[in-house]
Amino acid sequence: MSTNPKFNSKYRSVWREQSKKTWTFYCPHCCVSRRIGYFPKPSPKHVAQVALTSVLIMTIGWNWMSWKGLVSFLPLWVAFETIYRLKFRAAVICPHCGFDAFLYKIDLGKARQEILSFWEKQNLPASVPPVIEETETTAA
Repeated sequence: MSTNPKFNSKYRSVWREQSKKTWTFYCPHCCVSRRIGYFPKPSPKHVAQVALTSVLIMTIGWNWMSWKGLVSFLPLWVAFETIYRLKFRAAVICPHCGFDAFLYKIDLGKARQEILSFWEKQNLPASVPPVIEETETTAA
């Protein structure tokens, strides 16, 4: 039995372990396990960050706005929410099959078209032979 604490199993590593704060799910089209670093809705941490930013803007512009500067929270939140949801939507699209869950909820036909166009883009170089024009010498 080794007495060295480095090799003893009851001691933990000094390296930080990876965070488990990911959203995991299976792609409904190709059944591949997916992990995304975003959650569907922003967390209270994000609300605090936007609130702190609006307080910072209020203190910078105190001479012009005073307490009215807290109204800057609303446009900042709208901008943050828009960017966050766009990034989440882009991350949800499956890189293996091209399935887009948001588009599937809105219009099934468009979702099918996007999957077909994804596969056409992926398989085009391998499946299409080079075009050779027939000339009179090769045709005879």
